[in-house]
Amino acid sequence: MTKKFPVNWKTTLSISLLFLLVASIAVMVNYLPKVRPTQPRAAQLEIPPSKDTWTMDNSCCLDFNYGSQIWLETGPHSTGYHSLLSIEFSLSSLPAGSTINSAQLQLFQSGAGTAATDNDQSVIRNMTGPWTETGITARNRPGTGSDYGACTISKANGWKSWNITSLVRDWVAGTKPNYGFYVIVPGNNVDTFRTFYSREFSDSNYRPKLIVDYTPPPPLCSNECSPSGAKQCAGNTQYQTCGNYDADCGLEWSPIASCPSGQTCSGGSCISSQPPKPKPPGPTPPGPGPSGVLNSLQLTLSVSYLVGEMKIPVKVGSFSGEVTVSPDKKDYSLDVKEANLALGNPLTIVVGGNKILIKKIQITPTAESTAVNVGDLTLGDITGDNKIDDKDTVSLLDSITKQTSKGDLNADKITNSLDWAILLFNFGKSGDL
Repeated sequence: MTKKFPVNWKTTLSISLLFLLVASIAVMVNYLPKVRPTQPRAAQLEIPPSKDTWTMDNSCCLDFNYGSQIWLETGPHSTGYHSLLSIEFSLSSLPAGSTINSAQLQLFQSGAGTAATDNDQSVIRNMTGPWTETGITARNRPGTGSDYGACTISKANGWKSWNITSLVRDWVAGTKPNYGFYVIVPGNNVDTFRTFYSREFSDSNYRPKLIVDYTPPPPLCSNECSPSGAKQCAGNTQYQTCGNYDADCGLEWSPIASCPSGQTCSGGSCISSQPPKPKPPGPTPPGPGPSGVLNSLQLTLSVSYLVGEMKIPVKVGSFSGEVTVSPDKKDYSLDVKEANLALGNPLTIVVGGNKILIKKIQITPTAESTAVNVGDLTLGDITGDNKIDDKDTVSLLDSITKQTSKGDLNADKITNSLDWAILLFNFGKSGDL
């Protein structure tokens, strides 16, 4: 005889409710709108010096320049003279409007005087005038300004760091001009000087560097569509509505929605599908379809935030070409007669590439010159995988750091915070498959 265990109805109900909750969450997550990031994330730049050198106030060497040396020297000597280290970093690779979270000067110490200790003091002082790496001497070096980044340095060789966050913030804010700064080891008549590798040292791993942790400015707010409530068709039976569907302040197109059963989309509205009317009887049979070939496409398109000119690939059938797009022009003519494309046949026009997301348009040309409204194209696909994601962010940060043209999205011939703003605004978008 099989033994039956009593069923606890409370336990059964609890388990059922738990499964129902999990299933509901899964459905909700699947239908949540994808929100593009609106606040930029902190980033870090490792900046090499634009120039570095040192000078010596010994009477023998007041006119000497050491800009080509592989080492830098600063601090007092027992014979009574002092060495003084000068160094400057360009902040041109830092996106304009960035917030400086921290800034660290790092120098690799290669030697120290015989009287050096683990408690020697050092200080950073900004330079008050311009100078050149091969022209500065003890006679003509600029004056000193305020103290920044005072710290104790040990006598052991290795990396030494100074916190100069407040100085870099003054440079970025424009309250202090960036003429570089002196690294000073105070003292008199004692060999506590230090030597460091310069930017001319053969091994780049030991050269001076400025590590800046910063947060780029937030992206500019603009509309992808207007006015709010406007509709557009996204296929024969689908549509989108203009509105604010994410966390930024601009308008964008909604996720694609389907028309009710039995309706199709026309002009952004869902309308009832009417069966085709029968042709009226008559002795004359209908004429043939269009004949001939497609000679040209009259394209209407634009690229938001474009500043300069950009070549955009265009493919239709067996034809591949390109149009040179500029911000002050929307209409372009493309000669395609060499492709021998017959009129009356459906064609797919593929527009995009070269940092532009792919957009596909279906047409059936009936005239030798056919007009096609491509619409607005989307910038930001730096990696060329037809989507704008973290890989493009990494590629843009690398391009900003190294100042390459790869990340120049708006074709203004410089990679900067404007390109960063464009990428973040279009983050998460993908092109037509």
